[in-house]
Amino acid sequence: MKKFYLFLCLFLMSFCAWAQHVAPCDFHIRTEVTAATCYNNGKVLVIPVDGAGNELTILPDSLFDESNPGHGLSGIKYCYKNLYSATDTAEQCQYDPLLVLDTGTYVIHAEVLCFDPTQSGDDRYTLLSDTDTVVITTSYVKPKVSVIEQDAETAVGYGTVPTLWCENTGRVQLRIYDGAFPYMIRICGADTVPYDTIYFDGNQYTGTNQNRYDYNEYYSIDSLASGKYFFFVEDGCDYHLPRVWQQVREVQPPKITSVSWNAWS
Repeated sequence: MKKFYLFLCLFLMSFCAWAQHVAPCDFHIRTEVTAATCYNNGKVLVIPVDGAGNELTILPDSLFDESNPGHGLSGIKYCYKNLYSATDTAEQCQYDPLLVLDTGTYVIHAEVLCFDPTQSGDDRYTLLSDTDTVVITTSYVKPKVSVIEQDAETAVGYGTVPTLWCENTGRVQLRIYDGAFPYMIRICGADTVPYDTIYFDGNQYTGTNQNRYDYNEYYSIDSLASGKYFFFVEDGCDYHLPRVWQQVREVQPPKITSVSWNAWS
């Protein structure tokens, strides 16, 4: 029986000691999510609040005054981690409460220091944290690009056109769709050094001739000399597509094999 009372006393003493070191601060977070308009600009605003939902003002460490601690919170840090990403597996942290993120599901984690003036030494500060899970969605679809070849017999007015030997008449047409305008096409030669950039703020072909190949989704690059070309496409959301390439061949001049002297008589 004495052992029981001794154990009970030790338990109560340890409980009282723990209770004395409970941080006096009341800290939680509330999140406000704004859906992305591109693939990478979703927004999460992390708002520190107390248990009643009232917003808290938290000072940076450099402005925190122990002699006048206010509610005792300082030095907040905001972190996030993509739950289902195969590559972005590490938690990222920043000091700005506005997080700009790709689409996906995230665990939001905030940490703050709580100052307790009733304690001394290192016991005056306690690290508090709270978490929330958010989902960032978007209606944006990543764009796609391909070179249109001359391989559809029923379509007209489209495809790759060779250049004449006497004039640069070469043409390459790219099919670009989804993503967001404007489309930017950077044109490079075989050495991949860019020599021209063109922009499309909307569909280049807006007619109703549906005999054209995807008539409102392809874009012409004209007046090309013969050679190999690489095309690097970006959309209005700064999404960089893999490069595509096309060879523009040259139509050789006709060869005169014989002359009829009767033609000059």
